[in-house]
Amino acid sequence: MSPHRVLDAEEELLLAEGETFDEVVDATDEDDDDDNNDTVQQPVVVVDRPARRWVLGSAAFEHQTQHHKSAGALWNLKWRELASRGMHPFEGGVYEDFRGTFELFNQFSVKPTSTEYTRVWLPIGELAYAKGNILYEKGRCTEAEEYFRRAAAIFRIARQPHVSAVDKHRFPLRFKAWESQKETYLRAGKLWIVRLRDLQVPFHHMLEHEDDLVHMYLRRPLSASWSEPCPVVILLSGLDTLRTDHTSRTNAILARGWVSIALDVPGTGDCPADPSDVTSMDRVFDSVLDYLQRDGRYDMKSILVWGRGLGGYYAVRLAHTRREKLLGVVAHGAGTHNFLDRDWLSRAQHHEFPFAYNESLASAFGYRTVSQLMEEGQNKFSLLRNLVLDGESTPLLFVNGVEDGLMPIEDSIMVVNKGSPREGRQV
Repeated sequence: MSPHRVLDAEEELLLAEGETFDEVVDATDEDDDDDNNDTVQQPVVVVDRPARRWVLGSAAFEHQTQHHKSAGALWNLKWRELASRGMHPFEGGVYEDFRGTFELFNQFSVKPTSTEYTRVWLPIGELAYAKGNILYEKGRCTEAEEYFRRAAAIFRIARQPHVSAVDKHRFPLRFKAWESQKETYLRAGKLWIVRLRDLQVPFHHMLEHEDDLVHMYLRRPLSASWSEPCPVVILLSGLDTLRTDHTSRTNAILARGWVSIALDVPGTGDCPADPSDVTSMDRVFDSVLDYLQRDGRYDMKSILVWGRGLGGYYAVRLAHTRREKLLGVVAHGAGTHNFLDRDWLSRAQHHEFPFAYNESLASAFGYRTVSQLMEEGQNKFSLLRNLVLDGESTPLLFVNGVEDGLMPIEDSIMVVNKGSPREGRQV
């Protein structure tokens, strides 16, 4: 195939699927006699297709991380370092709040997917919250705020890796931890100089069976006014990162004089939209913009979206479907097509996600089982397959690492080189 020939749409899809053109052969029987020459030619077939070569590399792709074996292994091999540095999912927490409990988990081989794992954390978080309340009653608000944040971090660990209103009956303890995380995080946020506002705005674009409110956290600079409307950055959360988990990012946004809004994406947290509907995020976004337009303190010509992980997937979608309403979009570690590839999912389950990746992703897309996700997910939700990527988009920046084992770098490369001009950075 000439390197200068423009690929047609079918060839582009084949490349996205990992096919190579020299693997395709004509299936017509060469021994057919002349009387059958007017018959319809049989379709081509692919024979001896080799295993797809991912940019991640075959060794990393096939590698099964050991932290999935138990909560103790998760701590020793992955989370201990993150906790000591206050990095996600331990942002706002204190190392000593977690060390002892994880050592007990290690001793008794507790599984992180078990109800026992979640149950143990609840009284620990409640104790930190109680200490915060005592300090608050004494007027020691700075210390109280710290304990409220610490409690929220404990409850975040308790509800890992994924929680949503859709699954609250399947995982009631996780959902209880999620409710407690919101309560304690809001107590902390109300003590900040630029306070955290918990808003429920009308879901004007809801379907008949959906809840009628969109839940969002908003922080507005003190300088914002009706005479000087502010730019807005809408943060789209991910699979295990919900709207309670953006403190450092909202601080950075506020430092620039911008408004921050944090949203749960469909199939996570309190998002009211049906995750099985491909237009769910579009409808949530439109409802949020309806609110901002009515309020009047926001610069509607300067709306940006920043999505990470699963939120990055929805950010890319919005960059195309709502391009005229957006100044720009950042897709941070975003999947678009290949992250739903059956072969990829079979290995991603064992990569860097804390645990139960495929189960969490299936739930986030409205599936009850992983097998349903593998059978139907890519055909239904791929931004390539449903032609979203063929349209024009607002300015779109991709940021991801080539060693991402959940959202393959192929998904960024493919979009950067397709459709509207994009910007990308691989690290």
